[in-house]
Amino acid sequence: MIDINSTVFLVDGQTEIMAIKAKFYMECGSAPEFRKVGCNGKSVTAEGYASAALGTLNAVLRDRFLHIVCVVDREKRRLLAKNFGKKLRESIIRKVVENTKIKEDDIENKLVVFVPDRMFENWILSDIEGIKSCSYLIKQSCRQKNFEGKNGVRELKNIMKVQYKKLLHAKKLFTSVRNRDGCLNSKSFNIFCTEIGIK
Repeated sequence: MIDINSTVFLVDGQTEIMAIKAKFYMECGSAPEFRKVGCNGKSVTAEGYASAALGTLNAVLRDRFLHIVCVVDREKRRLLAKNFGKKLRESIIRKVVENTKIKEDDIENKLVVFVPDRMFENWILSDIEGIKSCSYLIKQSCRQKNFEGKNGVRELKNIMKVQYKKLLHAKKLFTSVRNRDGCLNSKSFNIFCTEIGIK
């Protein structure tokens, strides 16, 4: 597992911060630090994201962090999640090297990029049986299927008993996802768990 105390996550928004942090606390007793980049969207290119995140990246690269974990939704981009992650990582490294005094090796060794396919809610949907433990939220009649590449928010709304509210429900649901089961049902979640070391 990565060293939590020397890791920082760069994420799209408050939903990811609350949910991923809660999962780490539940499984490890502590959590890494988080920074919200908040510039993702279906029209944002890898280069555009790298430009918007440059200030945050520059700050964390000069801090104590040995690992920088970037989690960015694929949204409706045509590229496969894995390919978009590779392109985004290359763009970030290039942008940092071109605009700071940080050496390429320094960021190469620290940066890893993960891309939920196609949004963070798809990772929540990776273990239907697990999230059904939240019986007051999830319909017991729903069944596991391959949710990769689908509109995760819409799919989640379809199986919920109440209206889905990200800041209220994502944390509870994500902490109910069992990693081993989730990894079997979601390639993008499997890549995340395997490389972070929480399988």
